Amino acid sequence: MKRILILAGILLAVVGPIRSSASEPEPNWTNRYLEVKQQLLDSLKPPAVGQTVTITRRIGGEYTGRITSISSNSVAMGGNRYEARQLTDETCEKLFPESNAAKLARQQITRERDAFRERQETDRRKADEAARVLAKAEEQKRLAAAGHVPEAKGGAVSEPQPTQAPRTTPKPASPPPPPAPASSDSTGSLVVGIVFAVIVVVALASAASRRKGHGLSVNASGSAVCPKCGSTNIQATTEGETQGFGAGKGCLGLLLFGPIGFLCGLCGMGKGKTNAIRMCMACGKKF
Repeated sequence: MKRILILAGILLAVVGPIRSSASEPEPNWTNRYLEVKQQLLDSLKPPAVGQTVTITRRIGGEYTGRITSISSNSVAMGGNRYEARQLTDETCEKLFPESNAAKLARQQITRERDAFRERQETDRRKADEAARVLAKAEEQKRLAAAGHVPEAKGGAVSEPQPTQAPRTTPKPASPPPPPAPASSDSTGSLVVGIVFAVIVVVALASAASRRKGHGLSVNASGSAVCPKCGSTNIQATTEGETQGFGAGKGCLGLLLFGPIGFLCGLCGMGKGKTNAIRMCMACGKKF
């Protein structure tokens, strides 16, 4: 407790001068400008009439002559009058001390005003910081007097630290197992089975067509008869036909190569062949 009181006293001793400096009123800069200007005028003397001087014009060129008359913003030399705005700054500082003093006074007042305001801002920040530290010390003193906060080692009073519940980091959910890839063996077996079934169906259809083309009925005496009308007036002949789209080939190509494989049915399309048939002369039945 004793150490806390000593700390508070030191802070009060520091804050007092800072507050008095921060409360310093800002000077009247207009009066200060006039004061500085007058001081400069007292130290700057204009050249006298009849004195020989050298002037430099802003457009270029120097002229040396005797002053016949001079005012606060113009000078007459050798029958010519030169305004201050026609001459360089160095020449004006030499001939017209009032304008030169005004310029120098403005520069000095600007520097003084900037330095004063910067000092005021620095003092204000220091006062705020000291006040914050003092308030904190007073609060620690009150808590220590109440017995809520034990005095730490070295005279400082430790502030109560809020207890926080331990954070538990949730375990990331395990990603779902990737889907099992389809068995290539089962797919290959399915394709082979379908192809085999199509080949069997095509073979059976061809065999049935051949049996139908060569079907022949005979009577009791062994003579060939027409299966439709039973006439024995039968004559052997030939008949040509052109091969069309092969449905079996197209289906087989569709299974093996996809949609474009259906074009396999065009293989052999348009080819002609001649078949030996029998024709009944009585009814016209072909068999």
